[in-house]
Amino acid sequence: MFVRPQPFVEAIAKLGARHPVTSRLTSEQWREVPVALRERAFFSSRVESARFLEAARSALNDFLAGARETLPNGDTVLKVGSRADFIKQMQDFATASGLGDALPGQGGDLDSRRITNIRSAGRLGLIFDTQIQAAHDYGYWKQGMDADVLDAFPAQKFIRVIAVKEPRLDHAPFEDRVALKTDLPFWVKINRDFGVPWGPWGWRCGHDVEDVGREEAEALGLLKPGQKIQPVDAPFNRALEASTRGLGDKALRWLGESFGDQVYIDGDTIRWKTASVESPLPPGPRPVLRPAPRVGRPHPGLGLAADPSLATAEEAAIVNRPSERALIYGPDGAFIRHRDARPESPLRVELTAGEIALVRRGFLSHNHPSGAAFSLRDAIFAMDNDLLELRAIARSYDGRPRLFRLIRPAQGWQLQGRGFEDLARSLVAPARRSARSWARSLSLPSRAAEARFSAEMFVLLRDAAPGIILFEEHVL
Repeated sequence: MFVRPQPFVEAIAKLGARHPVTSRLTSEQWREVPVALRERAFFSSRVESARFLEAARSALNDFLAGARETLPNGDTVLKVGSRADFIKQMQDFATASGLGDALPGQGGDLDSRRITNIRSAGRLGLIFDTQIQAAHDYGYWKQGMDADVLDAFPAQKFIRVIAVKEPRLDHAPFEDRVALKTDLPFWVKINRDFGVPWGPWGWRCGHDVEDVGREEAEALGLLKPGQKIQPVDAPFNRALEASTRGLGDKALRWLGESFGDQVYIDGDTIRWKTASVESPLPPGPRPVLRPAPRVGRPHPGLGLAADPSLATAEEAAIVNRPSERALIYGPDGAFIRHRDARPESPLRVELTAGEIALVRRGFLSHNHPSGAAFSLRDAIFAMDNDLLELRAIARSYDGRPRLFRLIRPAQGWQLQGRGFEDLARSLVAPARRSARSWARSLSLPSRAAEARFSAEMFVLLRDAAPGIILFEEHVL
């Protein structure tokens, strides 16, 4: 049975609430604009064409909504079915409108790689990526504020999902940390570029968040057993107005000079002139996540050597564990020892040099309280240390325990380092789409797709490199 995906209504509403604002401001100068105004503005650095911005917003909205059109031959197709479609349509629009490089004297060559060229694939791809991710991440955050979702998954973990050439030093102290979703100061402190408690978490940032369940959050001391947590209304941009208290005359003059009659200042508030006060969610179903029952132990296997597709007794014992535990097995599949995460970092296991030596050419398993499969860091560890197999046991959003396996090919790990990371990076977008389709097919909220993302990533890696990436998933 094929299930037609439902539009991500929260993301659509977020994009629809943004008003096209033209300006010669650079990206750095836009950061000086109050967060409440930025969050309600659809803009791109140095773009002064309102028609271009409106066309771009309309195309992105069509992509999010899955809007369709009927061709002259009677075929019905998506108006904007992909990132490539968006780039092509906006290049055609920019060409017809005579738009080119935002900097004088640079020309308007479509093949130009200058990010200032509004017709270049690089610039248009950046607009697509930033706006779609911002809409999606706000949508996930909004769904996460549903009372039932918040009760079941009150916290989230800041994790790296993509390796980047130049990791942000200011994000390093927050990596793998867990905090309540309602701890707005904590999440805003991470997001220095955009100043909001949801992603994107910064320009060219490879981080994201994953849900943390109530049991784990209580074990971490973030809330007391049974304590109710109330959804929060973010104090950003309510009714498209930002308080101007504390803004001096110089700042107000700068805003007026930068945006002219597009901005309206009235007493203690400032807002975009023609934007609507509210942008209600469009009609349609908005599924929410209900607390899943506690998952029982899967049937223990007979040992790794006997049947690696079954959970071992040691794996069965940790499937519901709120903190991570690593299990070390020898080359013959016999259990050797375990290593627990430290109390101050319960979601990260650090093996000693001796334990790493033990696991080389052996098997390493661990539990993932988040329900996810492997991170890219997990896979790189397996390759660097020549593991026979990396395993993870997790409780999935659909309420069923799963065993994930990354198996060393007979000829050894052939795809390593930069080659593996580049391939994985190219599959991020399709993996996210697959994860969302999985969640929708089970009537789970879009937020559930985040936990599923890593499994879909390794399925695509396996398909892209058959015989080189050996990934298996077993429902227990």
